[in-house]
Amino acid sequence: MKLFDVLKIKFPTLKAEECKLHLAGWNGRDDPLDIFLCGEFAAWQNWQGNRNFERPFIVSLIKLESQSQWLFAGVFSTHGCNSVEAQQDQRWTKTIGYSPTPDSHIIKPAFLYETKALPEFAELTGRLIIGFDRPGRQSYLKTENWVEQLNVNELRSRPLEVEEFPGFLKFLLPKRKLDLILGEEIESWKSALSSVAGVYLITDTNTGRHYVGSAYGKDGIWGRWKTYSETGHGYDKILQELLKNEGASYANDFQFAILEIVDSSAKQEDVIDRETHWKNVLCSRKSHGGYNAN
Repeated sequence: MKLFDVLKIKFPTLKAEECKLHLAGWNGRDDPLDIFLCGEFAAWQNWQGNRNFERPFIVSLIKLESQSQWLFAGVFSTHGCNSVEAQQDQRWTKTIGYSPTPDSHIIKPAFLYETKALPEFAELTGRLIIGFDRPGRQSYLKTENWVEQLNVNELRSRPLEVEEFPGFLKFLLPKRKLDLILGEEIESWKSALSSVAGVYLITDTNTGRHYVGSAYGKDGIWGRWKTYSETGHGYDKILQELLKNEGASYANDFQFAILEIVDSSAKQEDVIDRETHWKNVLCSRKSHGGYNAN
């Protein structure tokens, strides 16, 4: 079945000629799938580097890992656009932490759209899997030229959710996704992360600067990362100073990973010794441009 055949069942007057097709994928900084899972896709999509949505409606698809597979993220009506003078290093997006384009570090105008998700498609959002061979790297297409290539491959019984815990060394976790996992206490993640101590890495995706930390004691890595989710800085000195200067939302640019795990019964001094090793390996101390104070 074609995607537009399904959409017209819900909204008979919807015309392909009035829609812009948005193919949302990794833009050099953000993963729109993670943002969608956190419930913030519409706000993220509203920021654009160009006037990309000059039609009454937007049909939004998000790239999945499988080749030529896309998640249906809804249909949005457009209600105007304001030009915003962008500031270098994305300071103009500080209040919401979004970066609309890979080249948004360049000083140029940005465009903030006002959109509304059409309620007719709410029950399909996050459930339809669309097969579509993307033509090159284009992200914004005239929908009428592609209606015959947009196929519904699957209707999931439930909206797509955060994946099960993939393994200790197999993920990079943006802070928004970390907040979602911790807030909903997703069992597979909680069980795994609370059962081990270890050494973790926080990367500032704006600058590439690193912070190496360790977790031990009750609730292991899960408990330590919960502090970052709640505060943004985990009470680490340099990270506190950074968020004081840049604003609390800057923490949304942090990415979390695990460098090494040890048994939860490991001695504190042994875990700290491994933390020291990784600080040396990654040159994460302040003296080398990193975020570790010592």
